[in-house]
Amino acid sequence: MTHIPSPNIETALQFTSLRNNVVGAWRFSGNYWAKSTWAPKIGRFINKYLYRIGFGAALNRYDSSFTIYSSWRDSRLYQGFDPDAKFLNFGSGSFFHKRWTNFDYPAQSRYYGAIQGKPGQDFHPIDLCADNLKLPYGDNTVSLIYCSHTLEHLETPRALHFLRECARVLGPNGVLRLALPNTQADLAHARIVSSQSAIDAGAKAACVDSAAWHILSSTKGTDSAQLAALFRDVGYDSQRFFDEAQSRFGAAISFDPAQPERHISHWTHDNLRALVEPCGFAAYLPLYRGASTQAPFKNLEVFDTTEPHIAFYGEFVGAETVG
Repeated sequence: MTHIPSPNIETALQFTSLRNNVVGAWRFSGNYWAKSTWAPKIGRFINKYLYRIGFGAALNRYDSSFTIYSSWRDSRLYQGFDPDAKFLNFGSGSFFHKRWTNFDYPAQSRYYGAIQGKPGQDFHPIDLCADNLKLPYGDNTVSLIYCSHTLEHLETPRALHFLRECARVLGPNGVLRLALPNTQADLAHARIVSSQSAIDAGAKAACVDSAAWHILSSTKGTDSAQLAALFRDVGYDSQRFFDEAQSRFGAAISFDPAQPERHISHWTHDNLRALVEPCGFAAYLPLYRGASTQAPFKNLEVFDTTEPHIAFYGEFVGAETVG
């Protein structure tokens, strides 16, 4: 059984400044980083061969930046973990870190293939919607799991099965960190915008369309007035909208291998909290970006870089966690 430092729950739940997450870095930005097929290769090279002498790299295709950070400071965040501790990232995309093992759905485009790297070497292909999914790890053998903007792409029953598998493989004090679309905030924005007569109809429709698509991708193209009417009918509640949109508009909630990027399930802090006991965790903690119960997640050059302005974060802690 792997040794995992106790999660620092008290500190994670306090409101702290992001300056506490600084590891030291040089950041380069430009439109080409988001489109480049060679930048991921450079990043993987740096992380594989230069990490030990002080350099780590991170490509963020969402804000089109390339960062070189201090691997010495980053490595201090792993103090207390066993040298052979297992760290897993599901839905890894362009993520690469010397100590983490990547899993992702096989690329559907040449560009995304370049982002992921070589199957079996830079990442391990996996279909989290597969029947009878079993993660390739024994019980209580994994220290940390990261899953950023992935759960919403899974059918709800398959997502629940995946979470149970995460609980199974996590060791005592293990943590699963999630990043997900903040759809509750989207609906709050739509409600506030719709209540103001000084805002024109086109702007209101754009706000409604964006909020609806963020919850269920297949609502894209639905008449804005109909979406706005449903928002009002459900009291701008994102869970109720998700449930009603399926029957009213025929919104798809099934996984399509040709469109793995679609949002087909819905998550909030409340429905994640409700899964603690059914999935086998000890607790669920609603958190902000930069706040974590485990130190490695505090390197914001590496973690929580996918659209942080429209995301929310939370952590499941392992079944034997105390504190």
